[in-house]
Amino acid sequence: MQFVAGTALAILYLALCMAVVLIVGVPAALVLGSVAAAVGAVGALALITSAFVGETEDRDLPADEGVAAHVLPGRPGPVEPAWRHYLSRQWSLDVRAAYNRVENANSQVWRAVHGVVGDAFGEVPFVLWPLAWVPYVVTAAATAGAAVAGAVTAAVVGVPATLVWLLRTGWVRVLRRRERSRQQRRRAAATCTAEGCDDMSDKPVVECACGRRHHRLEPGRFGAFRRRCTCGRLLPTTVTAAARTLPLRCPRCDRRLLEGAMVDADIRIAVLGAPGSGRTELVRAGLDDLRDTVSSRGGSFDEIGPTDAPAAVDRVCRSVRIVLRRHSASVHVHDPIGDALDVPTRRRRLHHLRHAQGFLLVVDAPALPRLAGTVPGVGAVVDPEHSYRTTVAHLRDDRVDPGRRTLAVVLRRLGTVAAAGIDVPPDDATSATIRAWLVSVGAENLVVAADRDFGSVRYFGPGASIEPEARAAGTALAWLVGNSGFTVPTPRPPKP
Repeated sequence: MQFVAGTALAILYLALCMAVVLIVGVPAALVLGSVAAAVGAVGALALITSAFVGETEDRDLPADEGVAAHVLPGRPGPVEPAWRHYLSRQWSLDVRAAYNRVENANSQVWRAVHGVVGDAFGEVPFVLWPLAWVPYVVTAAATAGAAVAGAVTAAVVGVPATLVWLLRTGWVRVLRRRERSRQQRRRAAATCTAEGCDDMSDKPVVECACGRRHHRLEPGRFGAFRRRCTCGRLLPTTVTAAARTLPLRCPRCDRRLLEGAMVDADIRIAVLGAPGSGRTELVRAGLDDLRDTVSSRGGSFDEIGPTDAPAAVDRVCRSVRIVLRRHSASVHVHDPIGDALDVPTRRRRLHHLRHAQGFLLVVDAPALPRLAGTVPGVGAVVDPEHSYRTTVAHLRDDRVDPGRRTLAVVLRRLGTVAAAGIDVPPDDATSATIRAWLVSVGAENLVVAADRDFGSVRYFGPGASIEPEARAAGTALAWLVGNSGFTVPTPRPPKP
């Protein structure tokens, strides 16, 4: 009898519990769950908005200026003292911050609900257990609402942001390619003329007005059209644009570059020749003649160079800026001192050889081995072939292809040779005539090697008179400059 009564009471209790679940729990779960889902969605949107609009704990800060100041010269800076573009870095930090805020809020709500339900169930479990699941369902609805809000936000904001990021990435590549094409078309570069450096770069270091150094100024993660320095100043994202208003520094030695770097066509000429061949005098005379030629055509010819340059040890660099018909070029003529070309330890310090676009070989005619014994008053024999071959071998060892360079061969003191009764080419001799004369006086090996090694070779000589010697050197320099991309008209262009 007691068993029957107990069973009946149990069935009645279970029926009451099911009635409570169906009559009270399910409607309450539906109503409160709907409200909780809306509250969860609104709360998630508020947290996401605060992460993207307000201040977050994780900010993409620019490089510390103390770190940026100690970047090793000659290497791309591992950090840049500039703010990254929002789509380059900060957007991912904001997404992570928004996710963390929503997740933390959701976790706190679940812990609070679990604590409240556990405490209530522990005190009156017999009465509340049929409704203990309702708070969990309501909390789950709030979590689902937050998840839906996050997914909708990702779709509404993330898809356009992704499209903008893709368009920006493609546009950055276009801008970079455009900048490279512009530099190649204008032959723009930055040549450091400091003793012991002579580096050439198309991405020099840009120094902001505040003194901070930007090592890689190009369209990219720091901006497509403008970048913001840590001092707050807006800078262009191309070196050619920044070079007009900001100073540039060599990425190798960190010294100031000359005026016109990355703005003018950059032309580098290396002078070759044996010691005592008169390289320095010929280069000086050739630059003076080139100045007269440019001035006669209405252009400007100005010498440029650092005022605090140290005394040269291995070479002298004469840099000039030529402006002609709204076009400008910076010409750097590197002249080795003494036997710097013939001594291996000194030649290795002539870094300008690997970057030279044109070479000027000076040949002292009276001192050629075959003529030295027949021309009176000539001292030691000067054989230009030794310096030439050692220099070409050095270029090949340095992985420089002379076949892609130009060579101008200029003869000196032909008037002295003519005074000794030896036939010399006339003043208006062509390149082929001067070449044939060199072969006739025993310089055939030098001529054959020059024609074989270099892509383009021309021969220049002043003839029997002494005065046109400067004109020959100036014409040779003008020809080398013209082959490097900047045409300088000459009164007497060399004949083929």
